[in-house]
Amino acid sequence: MTGVASSSHRLPQHDRPPRWLRAACHGSMQWRRAVVCAMVLGLWVMGGGRNGGWEQRAGACPACLGPTAPPLSLAQRVVNCELALRAAPTAAPRQFRVLGAFKGEVQAGDLVELAPADAPPIPPRGDRESLLGYETLARRWVFLGEIAPGNAEWLAQLAPLRRTADLTPAEWLQRAEFFLANLGADEVLRDETAFRELVRTPYATMRQLRPRLDERSLFQALDPERLPQRRALAALLLGIADTAGARDYIARELAPVLQAEATSQKPATVPGSPAKPSEPPTTTKLAGQPASERGTTLRKPGERPDLAALLTAHLERHGPAVLPALTQRLLLSAQATRNERQAFLLACSIHGTADGAVSRDEVAALFQELLANPEDVTRSLAPTLVADLQAWSRWGAVPQVTRLRDVTPPDDPARAVYDQYLELARKAAGGV
Repeated sequence: MTGVASSSHRLPQHDRPPRWLRAACHGSMQWRRAVVCAMVLGLWVMGGGRNGGWEQRAGACPACLGPTAPPLSLAQRVVNCELALRAAPTAAPRQFRVLGAFKGEVQAGDLVELAPADAPPIPPRGDRESLLGYETLARRWVFLGEIAPGNAEWLAQLAPLRRTADLTPAEWLQRAEFFLANLGADEVLRDETAFRELVRTPYATMRQLRPRLDERSLFQALDPERLPQRRALAALLLGIADTAGARDYIARELAPVLQAEATSQKPATVPGSPAKPSEPPTTTKLAGQPASERGTTLRKPGERPDLAALLTAHLERHGPAVLPALTQRLLLSAQATRNERQAFLLACSIHGTADGAVSRDEVAALFQELLANPEDVTRSLAPTLVADLQAWSRWGAVPQVTRLRDVTPPDDPARAVYDQYLELARKAAGGV
């Protein structure tokens, strides 16, 4: 970058990566590959198995994030910057004049020039303020987005935010309340930032938002009929709100999944009763949404990406009473798909981690029972159950895990999961 700074106050400019980072990148490819593998394994273990991950996912509810998590929000990017400022584009390409800083201290009127690779894909609009940040690790200026004038006070509230990995439960709640109040804001960047921040909020924190959840506001802001990417968060928050409209929505969306096994068999018909139309066996209509707004194809009921969130909401409403029926339909049934099995276990895991409507002890007991009698359809999912039991320090599954370990080949990744559980269980019992 060839950034320019007016007066004697010089802004940080693009530079080579820090020396420690350059040094870490030297060496053989084999060595670097081993380091990366060790880092990934360490983060996965510390995060409690499948629910762990990089800092941007720390503590997040996995039913919202899933395998295709949304990109970093403005708030998350500001956390990664030592400086963040409002600026206006100049006549020169990729050059901006500083209007003011909302993180750090920068002199108004200074000029910042972005590197070609960091330039915004669409030229900034003159009637909006451009947001720029100086990333500490990469040591470069980046374009963070655009916002209407008059949002300086809101932007200033992003400056003191900390990494989510460092937050206490009380700080998580304060953060979630702040972004919930901005969900559905007229300013697109504020609304999108609030959505992406709530998506990564732990489910235990979401449950504490219940007094602040308004059914009408949630349907307007999350609009699950029109915005598929917001359906998972809509299901979680509506399940927690537990209003009449929320209950109707969850029941309607889950009906094709929970009734799939019944409709796949030919039910006995009472003589003289009118024929009742049944749901299509291979596709589902998502709340009456036109196909043009859903995408080019309809999903099978059990393959919808928000299924884990819907099941989490179902458990929030009905508690442990529905566990036996759900276990049979979505886990042990021959008609259950792999996505349904994974979604059901993930919903159970979310409640267990939050100690929610289905308590951690109840979920742990279910997982231990499944491990004691692993069917062929659930054996492949056993490592995820063991990882959760380990994260919750539930060591009562030692006999089951020992049997699984003994029949698992040494080169199977699941073997390492079982070995670690058994080692930690031995230490917890007082072993050396």
